[in-house]
Amino acid sequence: MSKVEEYGKFRIRFDERGEPVEAEYGGRRYEVEAGTIIIPLSEVAGLKLREVPRNPPIEPYEAIQGAFRTPISYSPSMYCHVAILPDKACVQAIADEDIWQPPPPCPQYVEALRDLVKKLEAAGAVETARAWDDDSMHSTYFEAPAHPDKTVGEVVETLKKAIRSLEEAAKLKALGQSYTRALEEAEKHLRQLAARQ
Repeated sequence: MSKVEEYGKFRIRFDERGEPVEAEYGGRRYEVEAGTIIIPLSEVAGLKLREVPRNPPIEPYEAIQGAFRTPISYSPSMYCHVAILPDKACVQAIADEDIWQPPPPCPQYVEALRDLVKKLEAAGAVETARAWDDDSMHSTYFEAPAHPDKTVGEVVETLKKAIRSLEEAAKLKALGQSYTRALEEAEKHLRQLAARQ
């Protein structure tokens, strides 16, 4: 038997196994896929994080037209899944060797990116840094603490800046060039997420 739970303005339907399958927000229904509510950014940009459900979190997209989805462009060279919760954003950045455009070569870039995420974790700017590979797909995951008074739109815009700065730092590091300034920029943006305003 399925059940429905309400979280603020969200109504979430769970199947008989207790898995979330659908969410309703603003009178519209949205799919839950891979444990996140797939929803257009335009619908939730002004929503405060404290109003976002934890289970399942939301994954904003630039646009959704039927089955066609336009992802938010967080990075020019990686695909990023970003799940937003009431107090953080969970980022999975995926570099695909099969479509990678050097320089630098993808393996060196991924190694540099993972090293820099670990540095950010040691500095307290991100949490739960992890990495894994699946054939030619290289995933780097981290969680960025975010203040509950931030809006979803603010989180998305700040993450775009942070991820692009982190990406630049990783490319420079992989090429043996100075990357400190780009890494500091990424850390600054990540810390802005957690700041009250």
